[in-house]
Amino acid sequence: MDLIEKVEAFDEEGCEFRSLQEGIDTTTSAGKLVFHIFSALAEFALDLIRERTKAASGPPVSGERPAPPRRPFQGGQRGRGGRNTREMRARG
Repeated sequence: MDLIEKVEAFDEEGCEFRSLQEGIDTTTSAGKLVFHIFSALAEFALDLIRERTKAASGPPVSGERPAPPRRPFQGGQRGRGGRNTREMRARG
């Protein structure tokens, strides 16, 4: 149950909602308007976060596969022509 539903349920029971810190009083028309605007902005912000998170975790935009992670260089690995780095430096 979200806050709007709770406030409506309180209203049906004859309870009034007043936020002392924000100065929102839902017993007035202006207070109801401000309350609903804040609710809509909060929902909008959450939806943006969800969309951006989903877009960031999806496949790359270009449709290409991401490059495989590079392995850290090991000194004894063989390079071009089957020579290791020491042999390549020695022969140029």
